[in-house]
Amino acid sequence: MRILYEDEYLLAVLKEAGMPVQSDKSGDASLLGLVNEYTGSDCHIITRLDRPVGGISLFAKDKVTAAKLSEMIRENRADKIYTAILCGKPLCGGHIEDYIFKNERTNTSKIVNKGNIGARLASLDYDITESSRYYTLVRIYLETGRHHQIRVQFAHLGYPLYGDTKYNDKYRHKRGIFPALFAKELKFIHPITGEEVYIKADEDPVRDLFERLKVN
Repeated sequence: MRILYEDEYLLAVLKEAGMPVQSDKSGDASLLGLVNEYTGSDCHIITRLDRPVGGISLFAKDKVTAAKLSEMIRENRADKIYTAILCGKPLCGGHIEDYIFKNERTNTSKIVNKGNIGARLASLDYDITESSRYYTLVRIYLETGRHHQIRVQFAHLGYPLYGDTKYNDKYRHKRGIFPALFAKELKFIHPITGEEVYIKADEDPVRDLFERLKVN
């Protein structure tokens, strides 16, 4: 577990792709378990990444901080920036807004009409960083945090994520690969001190993967 930021109230660590944030039926070691062992207390998950996704994971060390941070996230008062590789070449970046429904039974999500029961608004902006013959590296500014949101919205747009075994037919049900998605940066106002906190992962495995892919 690599620590990116820590103070009396908060802890941000780098999550590896494939590690669950909290315990699941697999029984594999969870990031929350490691965080609790490190701090010696019961911490609270603030930014919840899908198991196959790596990047910055933020935890609060107490209930008061957790409540304030969770409200901040819900109200879109934090900047959450990701990098991803899309299959295909969109002409330009822009804004994506959809309604998403989560199927609890299958642990998948899909785009639905606004009026559907259980539909929740999902929105993001994205810029194109670089394109190759078959793939596009993008920078994503996540406005909401719905279940599998980035993966579902780009698949619906016609540009599924490279390596996504749930929403990209090319990789569906394959094992040992992960979607090319990485939580790269996080910026917010500290809920206790009022200071701006900016956390950035130095490495970017998604960009590194794109560099390897574009020569093919």
